[in-house]
Amino acid sequence: GLLTLDLSKKTNPDLICRWMPLLEGRRLTMQDGVCYVAGGLSGMHVFDVANTASPNETYWYDTGGGYANKVILAESKAYLSTHLASNEPLVIFDSSNLIQPKKLGFVPNDEAVFNTAFRSISYADGMIYVPGEFHDMAVDVRDSAHPTVVGKTGIENPVNGDCSAGLYISTSSTQLQLIDVTDPMNLRLTSQLQKNSSGEAIRFINPTTVITSADPGIWIVDVSDPQNPKKIAELAIPGGVMDIFIDGTTAYLSNLGNGIQIVDLSDLNHPVLKDSFTTIGLAYDCYAKAGLIYVADSFAGMTVYQKRNVQLKSSDSDTANSASNVLSVKTGEEPYTLNLMTSNQPTPTEAFNYIVTSASDSGEGTLRYALEHLDLNTTITFDPTVFPVAKPVSIALESPLPEITWDHLTIDASNAGVILDGSKLESGNGLTIYSFYNRIMGLQIVNFPQHGIDLQGGSSVVGGNRNVGSGSLGQGNLLSGNGLYGIRVGGFDQTVLGNFVGIDISGEKAMPNYDGIFVGEALRVTVGGIQPGEGNVISGNQFINFDSWGDQTRVIGNLIGLNAAGTKAVVGETSNNVVLESNVMNNIIGGTTPGERNVISGAGIGVVFSDPNSYCCSVIGNYIGTDITGTKAIPNHDGITMWTSGNHRVGGTRAGEANLISGNLNGVQLNGYGVSDNIVLGNIIGYDANGKPLPNETPVSVNMGQKHAIIGGYTQQEGNRIYGGSISMRITNRGIQACYIAGNDIDNPNGLGIYFEDGANDNFVQGNTFGKSRGNILRVDFGDGNMLRSNAFAGQKAQDIILLLEGGNSELAAPTITSAIGTNVSGTTCAFGRVEVYLFEKTGITSIGFVLADQSGAFSFKGNAPLSGKQLVLLVTDVLSNTSIFSQPYTVS
Repeated sequence: GLLTLDLSKKTNPDLICRWMPLLEGRRLTMQDGVCYVAGGLSGMHVFDVANTASPNETYWYDTGGGYANKVILAESKAYLSTHLASNEPLVIFDSSNLIQPKKLGFVPNDEAVFNTAFRSISYADGMIYVPGEFHDMAVDVRDSAHPTVVGKTGIENPVNGDCSAGLYISTSSTQLQLIDVTDPMNLRLTSQLQKNSSGEAIRFINPTTVITSADPGIWIVDVSDPQNPKKIAELAIPGGVMDIFIDGTTAYLSNLGNGIQIVDLSDLNHPVLKDSFTTIGLAYDCYAKAGLIYVADSFAGMTVYQKRNVQLKSSDSDTANSASNVLSVKTGEEPYTLNLMTSNQPTPTEAFNYIVTSASDSGEGTLRYALEHLDLNTTITFDPTVFPVAKPVSIALESPLPEITWDHLTIDASNAGVILDGSKLESGNGLTIYSFYNRIMGLQIVNFPQHGIDLQGGSSVVGGNRNVGSGSLGQGNLLSGNGLYGIRVGGFDQTVLGNFVGIDISGEKAMPNYDGIFVGEALRVTVGGIQPGEGNVISGNQFINFDSWGDQTRVIGNLIGLNAAGTKAVVGETSNNVVLESNVMNNIIGGTTPGERNVISGAGIGVVFSDPNSYCCSVIGNYIGTDITGTKAIPNHDGITMWTSGNHRVGGTRAGEANLISGNLNGVQLNGYGVSDNIVLGNIIGYDANGKPLPNETPVSVNMGQKHAIIGGYTQQEGNRIYGGSISMRITNRGIQACYIAGNDIDNPNGLGIYFEDGANDNFVQGNTFGKSRGNILRVDFGDGNMLRSNAFAGQKAQDIILLLEGGNSELAAPTITSAIGTNVSGTTCAFGRVEVYLFEKTGITSIGFVLADQSGAFSFKGNAPLSGKQLVLLVTDVLSNTSIFSQPYTVS
């Protein structure tokens, strides 16, 4: 944002104040001529819109890394929901002075809201209801200074909700979920109604009827009997409806790149589309009043539109607020720190040793006794006659072990058989470590209610080389069957290597933790190693195998989702193999050498980049969707997904940076609203490690509002090698803009090459090489401004290469050749068109140059070599960047 600095102390300037503009609009609401906008990472903004032509910002609330999702106004209060790196997921303001709200209280990000994403909220009778991703939640806000979580119920992935008369309805991508909230302390699931939706909208029309997004478009649902909800009508509308504003019998649908649709609800059994208009960017929410429509736009912030045929009068604008309001900005600033602990213990001058000789919970000779009597620089080992390798012995804990606070501790069970079992505990971790320079090796840590190991502090190593030591896993640990994480990693400079996480000791069967390895707000964590036996096997966990929120995390040499041999998927129901989310930055998954390669296969998603505040992560040199040899498919549903997150890289131009992404249902997916600049380059997509076809069903997919995605580049190293699929590249949605597809080698003998559908606009296809195909190379439906130039095509019918339907690229006609003699070609086309001339031969179709038409559309091209007897085909790109189909072949005289 904008910083104001006092530079009188030039070597140590002071920050006087700071302001961040509205970077994006997520949701908005209005009251008495004042508009509140939840602005994602740019916080909450308040605008006096008495003069609509010149909105006056009067207040800004900095969410400090939290993502402002929704703001609602009710009973002189404003309620703001945030998620991601948020310390205050729900904030309450006194809005009695609308233009200058005052913060009253907040819900802290503590255990009460664990695993709850405050994406959306609704208010009823002193309660805020939250569709929290894994459950619905009730928050008592009657005491604004001390809001309290009072109830929750487990629900499948709710993302939005609305409440009326004791009934709360949340929506997910697959169903409506009706919750009885007459007693907020005892939320009860009443019924569910199955539906599919790429949108998130749900709104009560009246106490017995709701309108909700449902592909394709909207449903009207009768909820008068909450135990038996019934769809009574539907209206087909392309796209995904994200939110709905109701004004009497009119519904305003916010539909991302499809803009705003206006629907007449006078007859609930027969909703009628009355009007629609496209918006500047992606319409996420809107509010209609007095002939104006205020839109929360993921790219453009807040935008205001005037209804057609409505003449505004001065009385239509609220004038109660002064145009001279002064913007409240943040004054002063605490410097940002990672809040990392440092060791205050001395460098050890002597060493201590302790041998565990008893498998009892407590008393002399036990592990507990050793931890209760630690000294600096202690090594704890285990008597192999008590803990034989061939028949490991369990230490069944009666209570959690003491927290480890002494530095330089080594617990070494690499030459013994030791099982640390927490099945008798109601809470607690296997080991909790707050100190530095520790080493934990050779343990089997299982069945703890929380984490196998909670590692904080710094410079510690969990595991080692599985080939060192006589134990079942050598220096590696088994961290499986625990209630939350196999290992949670915080602090800095930690290393996790050689462990089994989420599988049993055989390395074949799932023994799931909820999540496998979780790297929290940590710095410079390394997971895995490059030597044989140093890679972790992270498989079979319930939800996520590996999850990172950290900075500068390296993930190298691991098997993720596979058995220990890397030959098959571990039987389990893992949703995600690798997740990079929630303010993660500068992570690298993989590397440039075979030892750094991760094999990531057999889950719902191989690698997912998530959340708008995550950035600058790279996935390089991995096998994704195959076995350890790269020759057999072990599919993920999606190989790589970038979800509402930008500025990441998949692949690269240096030797070894190419990922092999093959055998998946979807190879690489870029989707999510309001993000840009994801780069996919230099990868092998749809081939095996020997160069033989191993296709994905859809190699590359870009949808739901991505901008400026870059697929390939302009050098040989930057281009991706892509094979097969029903469609090689699928670019979908009106929110898609300015994607660059360049320098790729695309071979799809049985399918479609590149498909711009559902209004994808202003994209750029250049310098690609296309193999022979039974289908079209490029198809455009609905969208405009998609430019195709300087590509090479294998020989086929020129008219089959490009297909324009439903007004795609304005269905621009091909140029007409009027004369072609020697080196000269002339003809007519659209005014100022860029005419590209291609040589049409049996071996292929290649560009030999271009020329610009004049104002009348006349053009004259002069080649650099004789063209007599050769065939040419032409296409043209108009001034709006629409590229035509190819002309009929023309033989040069």
